[in-house]
Amino acid sequence: MSCDYIYSYDLQKKLSKKGYFCNFCLRNEFNEKNNIMKLTFNPIIYFYYNQYLNKSIFFSQIIDIIECHKKTGLLHPNFHYDEESFNWFVVFNEKNKNYIENIVKNILNIAFCFNLSQNVLKFNYKEFYNNINDYCFNFLLKNTKEVLTIGGSEVQFNLNNMVKI
Repeated sequence: MSCDYIYSYDLQKKLSKKGYFCNFCLRNEFNEKNNIMKLTFNPIIYFYYNQYLNKSIFFSQIIDIIECHKKTGLLHPNFHYDEESFNWFVVFNEKNKNYIENIVKNILNIAFCFNLSQNVLKFNYKEFYNNINDYCFNFLLKNTKEVLTIGGSEVQFNLNNMVKI
C-alpha cells in the first residue's frame, strides 16, 4: 500500500461513516460526536503571513505568535489543536453558563496572543467577547458542526478593513 492511499479522500470517507472528516478528527473520534466546535484563527495567521511577505514582520515572529496561541489554548482541557491545519476543536461537555464562559475566556486568551488591539484599527475586545459568547451559546443550542472563524465575517470582525497602516 502506498502512502498516497493512506491520505486519500476515499479512505477518509470510508472511515468517517457520516460524511467527510479530516485525519485529525478521525484520530480523535470527533466524527462520532456532535458536541465539537471547530475554531480557527487562520485569517489572522494569514494576515501576519502577508505582513511577512511585505517585509513588515519577521517569520520567526509569526512562529512565536503561533506557538503562543497553541500553548495558551492547550491550557484548557477541552481544547484540541491540529498543528497541520492550525485549527482548534472545542469539546462541549456541559451546557451551563459558567462552563461556556470558561470556554469563551480561553478563546479570548488565545486571541490576546495575536496582539489584535495593536495591529487592528477600531478593535473592540468587549464586542469581540460578546460575539464569541453569543456564538458559543448558539452552538450549544443548535448542536451543529459550524466553524467559528476568527478574523472573518462570522464574528463581525474583518481584518481587511481594519488593518493599521
